[in-house]
Amino acid sequence: MKHEKIEVAADPSLIDAVARSCGEVTVGCVDVGGLVEEIMTTAADMKERRQHLEQVIAELSNDQKRVTDASDEARLLSEHARDDLRNSTAFIRDSVDEFSDLTDLIVALSEHITGFAGAMEQVRRVSQTIDTIAETTNMLALNAAIEAHRAGDAGRTFAVVAQEVKKLAQDTRIATDEIASTVDSLGGEAETLVTKISTGVEKGKQAQQNFARVDETVNGISTFVDRIDEQNAGIAQSTAAIQSRVEEVRKALEDFADGSRQSGHNLEAVKTRVGELELLSMDMFDQLVRSGFAAADLEFVQIAMDGRDEMVARVEEALDAGTLTEEQVFDRDYREIPGSKPTRYDNSFTDFADRVVQPILDERIASRTEVLSCVASNQDGYLPTHNSERSQAPNGDPVHDDKYCRNRRIVLDSVTQAAIDKKDLPFSASCYRYVQTGDSKSLAGKNIFVPVYVKGKYWGNFEIFYLD
Repeated sequence: MKHEKIEVAADPSLIDAVARSCGEVTVGCVDVGGLVEEIMTTAADMKERRQHLEQVIAELSNDQKRVTDASDEARLLSEHARDDLRNSTAFIRDSVDEFSDLTDLIVALSEHITGFAGAMEQVRRVSQTIDTIAETTNMLALNAAIEAHRAGDAGRTFAVVAQEVKKLAQDTRIATDEIASTVDSLGGEAETLVTKISTGVEKGKQAQQNFARVDETVNGISTFVDRIDEQNAGIAQSTAAIQSRVEEVRKALEDFADGSRQSGHNLEAVKTRVGELELLSMDMFDQLVRSGFAAADLEFVQIAMDGRDEMVARVEEALDAGTLTEEQVFDRDYREIPGSKPTRYDNSFTDFADRVVQPILDERIASRTEVLSCVASNQDGYLPTHNSERSQAPNGDPVHDDKYCRNRRIVLDSVTQAAIDKKDLPFSASCYRYVQTGDSKSLAGKNIFVPVYVKGKYWGNFEIFYLD
């Protein structure tokens, strides 16, 4: 049996579809790699947050223990206070009883003093009676003396008796006067004493009432302390429950930490594998584009080359005219711009780049809607200028300045370094994750790097980033 040779003609549309699919795979690999990196960044941030949470829980546990100790101490103090109050209550009640007895004694004494005053009054009246009798006796003695004088010698003896009776009457009056004076003095003292005793009795009664209020207050405080003790008991129970929950959270966090550490190891492995696949797919995409099969991507290669050619032409024209020197073009003495965040640098080529190169970058971005960015970076990854949107004046806001002040920065990532290493090739193709201005989300797209030679000397690369 004879076998015939089957010839298959190359299908340009199929080749282009394969090239496009290959490009999509490469972009997908870059996108996945970026997502894995973002996940790892998030995981690292979560690790820091977890460690902070572990520290917070440890501090919370220590604080909880201090609360427990303080609650126990508060219960002990409230128990002591309750015992002291009970003892004080008993002492106050005994004092009230004793003070009441003392008040009763003072009242009784007041009654005795009142009786004494009555007796003094009786003494005064008796003294007055005696004084009256003494006065009468004195008059009788005077009459007897007169009669004795009239009787002469016969009445001499009677005169002596009359004289003695008169003297007795005078002594009696003197005694009654002293008794009256003494009784008056005693009466005044008794009245003063009775007044003071009455005042003391009133104050004693008021003190009894105050003692009663103190007793009520102490009873209220005792009740309040009992309630505090009950509250402390409740706090102790709640504290124990919280401590148990904190311990559960700590254990769950430890389990989560173990799982996150394992996930981190797995992510590292995934990142390594995805990185290898990303490099492989980039090389494949680069080779495919440089082979000429990826017709759609070659259009963007031409856009980059046209931009490169215009840039080189304008630079060499300035060199020939003497308005620019090679030292300025190839200046690698970067001067940090004070206060710039992220850090930005000046060199002697930036003024020309802003004036001449920036419009070329803007034109390439405007040429196709698929082109999102266009830059020219030297062999150190330094961007002397950028497109207009990314070359705004800084305002001090780190987010704004990072997105819109990309000029004057050094960005030497792995993709840029790979393109620098391929400077001897007409161009190189790769993929990249691009962050759009005003949007924190990133996009995975394609890069075309075209080497820039000025007067035969390698300067850097002209680069466009696009989505197709």
